[in-house]
Amino acid sequence: MRRFRATEIAAVVGVGTLALLLRSRVKARALERAVWSRLQLGRSGVVVGAEPETLLGSRTHAVLVLHGFGDTPQSVRELGHHLHHAGYTVELPLLPGHGRTLTEFGLARAYDWIGFVRDQVARLRRQYSHVSVVGLSMGAALSAIVAAERDDLDALVLLSPYLCMPDRVRRMAPLLRVSGPLAPFRRSTVKVPSILDPAARAKGLGFGVVSGRLLAELHAVTEIAQQALPDLTVPTLYVAARRDNRVPAVAAARNWLRVGAEVRALRWLEESGHISTVDYEKATVFAEVLAWLGSHGGHPISEQHDAIIGT
Repeated sequence: MRRFRATEIAAVVGVGTLALLLRSRVKARALERAVWSRLQLGRSGVVVGAEPETLLGSRTHAVLVLHGFGDTPQSVRELGHHLHHAGYTVELPLLPGHGRTLTEFGLARAYDWIGFVRDQVARLRRQYSHVSVVGLSMGAALSAIVAAERDDLDALVLLSPYLCMPDRVRRMAPLLRVSGPLAPFRRSTVKVPSILDPAARAKGLGFGVVSGRLLAELHAVTEIAQQALPDLTVPTLYVAARRDNRVPAVAAARNWLRVGAEVRALRWLEESGHISTVDYEKATVFAEVLAWLGSHGGHPISEQHDAIIGT
């Protein structure tokens, strides 16, 4: 029997690897076409409907509201407008890499997201005497990281906080971090949707795709957030959903116990998915958030920006 030489074996392996890479690239291109058949980029380079927004209200009370991984301000915009209607100045920023092109999304890193939130909070604290932070999913993890570094925030609200990843993904994190071009975008599929209300789900502007490298970055955020939870001192409201497809109830309960704030509260939602700010119980979420902010920072009804009251 003929023995294969090392060079022949290497050639076969090389051809096979190249074929797999080309196949994955073809799938990635098809996935990109599917994404852009559903979403539309505006002239500013941001997905239409995903734009950041500043809602001027109180001159003293401001709230930073952060969306989650792979999503956009659209998922928290109604909450932001609800808080603005109550008198608050509200910032609805677009996290780095999000709501733009898939290339920009793929280049985003954990330190970009954390640094961005740090800058947003610092800017608001320079301008307003009362600042609170509300975060959804990864936005909640980022909120916890930054809030743990400060002692000058009024209140913190963690909505469906994404603070840990499935064991299989966590174990693969080191490999995913160096995967680079060998791990292009793929669909972020789950058996149960993140939004249970089909009408609200149809309006979502999230990409619905992820890469191995981005999963590694998300894992890095969860690791840093886990370390930050015991250091929280700001009054913290933790809102979890029992039907959350991303954060099992047992994980949510475990993470809640790590919150170090002396003033804290846990609220459970029974009929909502992971993105509870647009789901069946969104009115309950809005009421809980507004009540928590009012209890720990005061209600900003009487002090509004001139631009709002028209003087």
